[in-house]
Amino acid sequence: MKKLILLFLILQQIAICQSENSLFPNVPYTELNALAVENDYIYTAGDCNTALVSTDAGQTWTTVTIEETVKNIRILPGSNGAKAIYQIKDEIMVFDANTLEFDEISNSSLFLSSGNYVSIEVDKENIYVISNQNVHQALAGEYDWTKIADFNFDNDAVVNTDVTENYIHIGTLNGLLMRIDLETNAVDIMNDFMNRIYSFDMVTDDLGYFTIQNFTYPIKTTDGGTTYTDLENLPENIGVTGYGDNVIFTINTNRIYVSTDGGQSSTYIPIPDDGTYDLVYSKYMTEDGTLYMAGRSSMVIKTEDFGSSFINLNEYKRENLSGINMHSSGTGVAVGGLSSIIKTEDGGDNWSFQDLVFGDDNNYLSSVTVLSQNKYLVAGSNSLAIVENDQIIATVDRGIDVLHYNADGGYLIGLQSSNSDYSIIKSTDDGMTWESKAFLPGYSYNISQAPTGKIFVPGLEGTIYTSIDGGDTWDIEEFGNELEIRRVAFLDENVGIATTGLKLYMTTDGGATANLISSGYAIDNLQLVSTDVIFYTTANEAQTNIYESINGGSTFQETKEFCSQTSGSFIDKDNTVWLAQNGGHINKYKINGPTSTYNIDINSVSVYPNPIVSGQDINIESDERVTEVTLISLSGKTVKRMPTQSNSISTIGLNTGMYTIAVKTIQGEVKYGKLVIVE
Repeated sequence: MKKLILLFLILQQIAICQSENSLFPNVPYTELNALAVENDYIYTAGDCNTALVSTDAGQTWTTVTIEETVKNIRILPGSNGAKAIYQIKDEIMVFDANTLEFDEISNSSLFLSSGNYVSIEVDKENIYVISNQNVHQALAGEYDWTKIADFNFDNDAVVNTDVTENYIHIGTLNGLLMRIDLETNAVDIMNDFMNRIYSFDMVTDDLGYFTIQNFTYPIKTTDGGTTYTDLENLPENIGVTGYGDNVIFTINTNRIYVSTDGGQSSTYIPIPDDGTYDLVYSKYMTEDGTLYMAGRSSMVIKTEDFGSSFINLNEYKRENLSGINMHSSGTGVAVGGLSSIIKTEDGGDNWSFQDLVFGDDNNYLSSVTVLSQNKYLVAGSNSLAIVENDQIIATVDRGIDVLHYNADGGYLIGLQSSNSDYSIIKSTDDGMTWESKAFLPGYSYNISQAPTGKIFVPGLEGTIYTSIDGGDTWDIEEFGNELEIRRVAFLDENVGIATTGLKLYMTTDGGATANLISSGYAIDNLQLVSTDVIFYTTANEAQTNIYESINGGSTFQETKEFCSQTSGSFIDKDNTVWLAQNGGHINKYKINGPTSTYNIDINSVSVYPNPIVSGQDINIESDERVTEVTLISLSGKTVKRMPTQSNSISTIGLNTGMYTIAVKTIQGEVKYGKLVIVE
């Protein structure tokens, strides 16, 4: 046997995708599609190469990182739950929950005689590997595989399996129901439903329940599937599970119907909706009638009373986050869902939920901005909260979708949507009152302010709204060839990037013209760090894929994947991008590139050292004579403007942090880059 010892992390420090922890909370964002339970042992696994195991009935969890997706899990016969069998692509593995080790029990001979494995089943002594061609059996602990049945399918495939005391039951894509006699190995066709068998659960050799494509209701059989009756009082034809003679469940992603009288009546039971539950993707019924369910964002729940109550075994708030904002003091806030407000006071090392609720039951939190160490604003779909010292000091009856704060100017810019009206609004008193400044033809997604102070709001049909006076007055400018842009990010008045959702464009003339530089699905979270360094994300099957360019968009490289999708982001002075993600997750990513190594060239202008110690001189080398150097804070305020004819500029009196440096040459051209001043 081949032994693989896999990396593991103890909960609550859980791995995602590339074996790294989610920054907050310490659970993986994974869709759990396989589940098995016996005694105090719970095994579940899903996407993102993640499997969870508990040896104490779900009080604590261990995460195991697996290189392949787990398709099925069954408890190893005779182990009392301490070991489980995992079907991992083309391997069958035994996992020991106490040692966290995997042993492969399949071999090349089994694969060559089976083809691709479809499922695994177990009884009290044996393990069965089922493929589209046949069934192999091995005694637990010995693993000498013997073929016990052939199918001889013609354009059909196995989609469902189950095992009872005397039979293995097989359901196929085309609707055949077969069973294999475990004493004689005879294969019998019990029924041809002529429609795909979605799911089935055989409670005994003869009693079972099925959901069949194009059937209105689940069906019940008492003779192994030869005949059946419709369960008309179970209205959803999905996810059927039985227990004993009379209990039947149909389980959808967020709801259950349960019958305790053999299907004569049923009760609708919603999965609890308090923000700590998520969608169900797998289920397992134990011998004592406890129903376990696992699903999205590492959710594992159980009901011991047929749905009258639920126990959440991996509980935290799972509402999708939509906005995040960090302050130089170390205070940061992320928001989302109907009530998720998550705060850090130490620069993102530790986060905690804030027990703050405002607005009505439909007030979806969309954006946040941190004004100071102790004060921040949370915008919702129909109400705004002003929070100071962790208390709501005022609420404003106004829905705001996007917030932007300029600390130097002391003003807020917001995007408001009300019914079919869309507008740009401004506040100069920390959000207490707002004034409409411009009306938009449709919904807009973001606000971008260049370090030089110009504000950009994407419009519709190739327009962009701009302001050069802090949002008091606005102009409409063209962007590209009538591109319907959704998000923009600008480095100065001229250099910017914009996405239509599927394509990324770059402009060097304020949007008059735009060049396609990249394509992808759901391009979002644009960050333009310098003329060379560009960051964006795409969404791929609910994941976040991070792309970077260090050559001004000539080429992009995918540098990271997160399993949760990112809906909002914020870049801090250290070029760390903070990600607000689905499932209540927060992550961060350090942008790599020339500005991260601090050796930058700004179009034939070299600035060094970089970073520079406060008080030292900046050295500038240029092919053209430099006539003026300007330093601009991240908020857009000009902090120093120095006419010069030398190649040395003092930083005495400047605060530490990141600045935009603008170098003007004798030809009148202005070239931009980043400068970092440290202590």
